[in-house]
Amino acid sequence: MNRLTKRQREAFIGYLFIFIWIVGFGIFTIFPVVQSFIYSLSTVRITAEGLEIVDRVGFDNYQNAFVYIYFVEAIWNYIKNMVITIPSIIFFSVIIGLLLNTDIKGRGIYRTIFFLPVIISSGPVLMKIQSEGALVIPMLSSNELINLIQAGLPTFLSDGIQAIFAKIILIMWFTGVPIIIIIAGLQKIDKSIYEAAAIDGASGWESFWKITLPSLKPLINVITVFSMMSISLFSSNQVFEIINSRRLTQFGLSNAFSWIYFGVTLILLVLFLTIININFKRKPKTKKKVVNKHA
Repeated sequence: MNRLTKRQREAFIGYLFIFIWIVGFGIFTIFPVVQSFIYSLSTVRITAEGLEIVDRVGFDNYQNAFVYIYFVEAIWNYIKNMVITIPSIIFFSVIIGLLLNTDIKGRGIYRTIFFLPVIISSGPVLMKIQSEGALVIPMLSSNELINLIQAGLPTFLSDGIQAIFAKIILIMWFTGVPIIIIIAGLQKIDKSIYEAAAIDGASGWESFWKITLPSLKPLINVITVFSMMSISLFSSNQVFEIINSRRLTQFGLSNAFSWIYFGVTLILLVLFLTIININFKRKPKTKKKVVNKHA
């Protein structure tokens, strides 16, 4: 028997360390996911002994899901909410991260304030705050300057701005972790790069677009995934409420709801990541050859 090489021994030890995790992942994650998909294709009855598959109905549950008007409306509202919330979270996280990364007095206190919602963030707490009307700033909706800005914009942009201001506190609520991620990324950027750019005559705005933002792009991808998962799995989510309401009476339909919800979330996530990672490169101008007429 041939002796193992150093790389093979290291790989064996590595797999040995993660073996327990692989077993747990298979039992507690992969198996329930596969089982959930099987239930979504079946009529399931809840008995005293557990779940019992009565009949295989194929994709009938998925067809019935799109007939269920409350679920369709909840999915549509979820899509609109994500289109507004995720870009807003990224924007505010980058702006606040840049501000908190500067040398200002009380920087640690400000960082704690922005991270505080993460500590108390839970479905019941947020629902209670929302029921008390604390997630809305009435002054913003009646501000004449904002109304003036909206009056000069197309309808879809005006509605988008109104939706952002209506959810401004909720958006800031989810920026705690992204702000910390942005600050950590900014502190990893070598300052000598900015010094070299300044010597070459680059302005602060050009340094941001050419150095800061490209350096933060991998972290923005992480923020996008984290924010989407945080909002999608939040207990006060309207789609969650519909899924849970059908779990006891129509278990197969409830699982179909879950898989449709997963598919919509995955499509949105891929769409966001694709847009973020688009490279806008200018093509270099080709010099025209000058023909010497006197040659």
